[in-house]
Amino acid sequence: MAESRKIGGQRPVGAVRGYCHNLLLDETGNPDMPSMIVFPFRPTLVTTDTSVSDDSMDVMGMSHQYKTYKNTTNTRVAFDLYMNALMMMKEGEGGTGNDILEQIKSEMQKYRRFLQALLYPGYAASGIITAQQPPCILVLPGICTLRMKLKQLGEMFEAVFVDGEPKELRMRVAFEEAPMARVSMEEVMMNGMFRTWGQ
Repeated sequence: MAESRKIGGQRPVGAVRGYCHNLLLDETGNPDMPSMIVFPFRPTLVTTDTSVSDDSMDVMGMSHQYKTYKNTTNTRVAFDLYMNALMMMKEGEGGTGNDILEQIKSEMQKYRRFLQALLYPGYAASGIITAQQPPCILVLPGICTLRMKLKQLGEMFEAVFVDGEPKELRMRVAFEEAPMARVSMEEVMMNGMFRTWGQ
């Protein structure tokens, strides 16, 4: 376990690693822009953060303030996505070593562009830029399935090839839930952080 935390993730099969589904790209149906990526490694350190916002009410002569509930903040989920071209290359099939390596380099750049694009608005059918960034479904099996928006993205290039392409890359991401309906205590008791709209 310590070794997997050191490299930044585990490499289970397929969607068990977690995935992100861009709902706006899903609507446009552009075959040149896939609407989903499966994470190359399963994040091992995931943090979630939800808090309550309330107001304090002063009552004359009381020994304390009363709290009046305003709302619960949108859940935030943050983690590092780790990519290592040489480790990913070991799973490649067919072709020469150079062919597989070039394919992995291209795949890593696609991951980067997919996440970077989640920070920008898309085009409407008429060609006019819409007002908001695209929502997505973030799935981390056993942790959450939430309709979210990417709020922060940081890239750390830990090693590069001689041509400048990343060899080892860590992407720090922070998502914030973008619910489309009221979430109740009873729903959370039943489903926890496994709730989506628009999937």
